[in-house]
Amino acid sequence: MIDFKEYIPVAQKIREAVLPLLDSGLGKEMTGIASSGDTTFRMDEIAERVLSEELKSRNLPVAYYSEDRGLVEVHREPKYLLIVDPVDGTRPAVCGFEMAVVSMAIAAFRKKPTFSDLLAGIIVEIKSGDVFFADKLSGTLTFPQGKRLNLSENTDLTRLYWSFDVVGRPVRPLMAALGDLIQGSAVNGGCFLWNSA
Repeated sequence: MIDFKEYIPVAQKIREAVLPLLDSGLGKEMTGIASSGDTTFRMDEIAERVLSEELKSRNLPVAYYSEDRGLVEVHREPKYLLIVDPVDGTRPAVCGFEMAVVSMAIAAFRKKPTFSDLLAGIIVEIKSGDVFFADKLSGTLTFPQGKRLNLSENTDLTRLYWSFDVVGRPVRPLMAALGDLIQGSAVNGGCFLWNSA
């Protein structure tokens, strides 16, 4: 059975490459437009380069799909597809905020994968270096320093603490759909809008 943890060092190398750019001003330079239509920043460009170099140097049987480059077949016969956002939260990252991660989902290789094809997930927090890992096949869940998730038992949506972002989304329809939830939770709970996450 494949050990998907072998992909964690790839995510950690991306983190190492972009960490010095946090809140330095150096990562904010706009360098292009991604295949998704989003702005590509210098930080994104560096992260994408490291992702490509790391996967090629490790000769892993993968293709990957990223926001900036779309589908890239690294191996001639990929067995797995990585869905990667090398800097998930570029705008907060270039400002030095904590809410930026390297995110990877791993699926069996198919041209049109669905959520049911996902096999594993890796999140590496860029600022802290904390690693979160989940493997569907083995049932493994790994949290930083052995911590466990502290899930709320609250079911009252007016006491909900949550956040969302609206980058690249039409704001009016989104607010119309979320309006009651925002109104209900903003006073008794907490609702945080990250317009540029």
